[in-house]
Amino acid sequence: MGGNRRNIAIVAVLSLLAALLGFNLISSVVVRGVRIDLTEGRIYSLSPGAKALLARLDEPVRMELYWSEESGRDLPQFRAYADRVREFLEELVGASRGKLTLRRLDPQPWSEAEDAARTNGLAQLRVDEFGRTLTLGLVIVNAVDEREVLPFLDPTRESFLEYEVIRSIHAVSRSKPPTVGLISRINLDAQIDPRNPRQVVPAWHILTELRSMYGIEFIPPESDALPDGIDVLLIVHPRELPEPLLRDIDRWALAGRPLMICMDPWCDADPVDAGGGRSMGGMQAGSASDLGPLLEAWGIAWSRQEVIGDRGQAQRVRTQGQGGPAVLDFVLWLAVEPSRMAEGDPITGALKQVNLATPGFFRPVAQPPAGSSVTLEPLLRSSEDAKRYGTDGLMFMMDPAALLRDFTSDGRSEWLAVRATGAVRSAYADGAADGGTPVTGTLNAILVGDVDFLQEQYWAQEERLGPISLGWRTYADNGAFVLNAVEVLAGDEALSGLRGRQRYTRPFDRVRDLRREAERVYLDREQQLQTEIRETEQRIQQLQRDRGTDASFTLTPEQMQEIDRLQERMVSARRELRQVQHGLRKDIEALGTRLMVMNVILWPLIVAVLAAAWSIRRTLRQRRRTGGSTA
Repeated sequence: MGGNRRNIAIVAVLSLLAALLGFNLISSVVVRGVRIDLTEGRIYSLSPGAKALLARLDEPVRMELYWSEESGRDLPQFRAYADRVREFLEELVGASRGKLTLRRLDPQPWSEAEDAARTNGLAQLRVDEFGRTLTLGLVIVNAVDEREVLPFLDPTRESFLEYEVIRSIHAVSRSKPPTVGLISRINLDAQIDPRNPRQVVPAWHILTELRSMYGIEFIPPESDALPDGIDVLLIVHPRELPEPLLRDIDRWALAGRPLMICMDPWCDADPVDAGGGRSMGGMQAGSASDLGPLLEAWGIAWSRQEVIGDRGQAQRVRTQGQGGPAVLDFVLWLAVEPSRMAEGDPITGALKQVNLATPGFFRPVAQPPAGSSVTLEPLLRSSEDAKRYGTDGLMFMMDPAALLRDFTSDGRSEWLAVRATGAVRSAYADGAADGGTPVTGTLNAILVGDVDFLQEQYWAQEERLGPISLGWRTYADNGAFVLNAVEVLAGDEALSGLRGRQRYTRPFDRVRDLRREAERVYLDREQQLQTEIRETEQRIQQLQRDRGTDASFTLTPEQMQEIDRLQERMVSARRELRQVQHGLRKDIEALGTRLMVMNVILWPLIVAVLAAAWSIRRTLRQRRRTGGSTA
């Protein structure tokens, strides 16, 4: 009887395995593509905005994923992320209803794929001292060979993978680039220098960057109406705009059309004489932006008479004091840190620093107008160690030392740039509809409390070799902030709704701590050895200089022995330094190996032993019970 039960159990197990195998084979054909995402944050699921954009694709789009398989084999972080990218792109292909295709290329040395990667401008990351490089980039091509290139898919920007890829697909699928209508009281374009008619003042670099991506249509600030055919309205330093133009801006905003406004309570780029007229070389003060009644009617508070100083995010500047030159915090110039930026927003999510100069701030009005329920989401904020300064007499308060000495924090974080959305009331409601009926609409705007930050002196520097430009070096993300904001506004409504997603990779805190401790120990020793090498080299050089001061000078045998000893010591120190560098890498790899053995072998083995012990115990218990009943 016991033998029959064992045979029945074996047949049941084999039947179950056969059923599972059959189910997998049938499901791979019948329900192929059907997936259930049970991960936290649903990282394998497309957002509704991405699905909406894919559903509207009219023309085929090809995605080319370049991944260096061989070079990335020993780099777990990049290998795991490359798999994540591939799976995400395959998910896009499955949701595109045949409009998207994916081609995977391995840019091995001297291959056609490597030539194609170089032609498309993909980045090559050097991974070792032997010249081995790694490529992980994406090229998206439409039917007429127009392309968008993501030169390097950075694992640290994983939360923005969906946004960047969907944005690129949207860019190649549209027929023409969006047109940005620009209203500005400051001439951002190239112009003749009024002080030297033979000299041309180049266009602001931010305008050059915008022109490379969008069509720019200049709208004179004296215009009575906005022109047709623009997709995004960008207003820089509005001041003394005529009422007909303000009415048209109001209508544009209430229609929910994309709007970006850069305002400034103290604009150095547009100075005025201290007496209030335009600057003619006298004492200069910064002019203030003014948008008439629009902001207040929309439920947004803005002060033309106050700027923000921030000791917690002050830029460091060189100054000349009574005690000589010094480097001090200039509280009126801010370097906004990532912790004070909107987390998870594609505009600010990847930025490291945005520099501002005497910025203003925004708040919701204390009592919103009837019909207005605007929502302000801060994109850039001051720290709590901030203070409001009145613009009256601000020109006499530009001494960094005096500002620091007299600084007293208000203890409040202010909003320096905001995204404004929601229902708002027209500033001209009485005349905008028959019978004076209040008119409301839906606002879609980004407001920045600074204009000077657009000047390249605050974020970029041109590298030149004589008359030849070698390109621009950026040391802050001001330009990226503006381009990201316009890109989000210029995109499809679904694209504007995309945000950063939860990260796929999660660091092991214990591994990270162990790595940091190992690095600390080894790097401390490395510093000691480098100091020892420098001292040894200086001692040898000193002995050689002493010898050269007198042609008749001859080193004694003891001095020769000292030089030999110093040289041996230096060689030994360099050898130990190489061993230190090798030891750091070896310890980290050993730690990874131990973790792999634990995860792949040890824990599964423990589970298997426990399962076997439980099975044996259960079998013995059944035998005892069966034997007892038989007796």
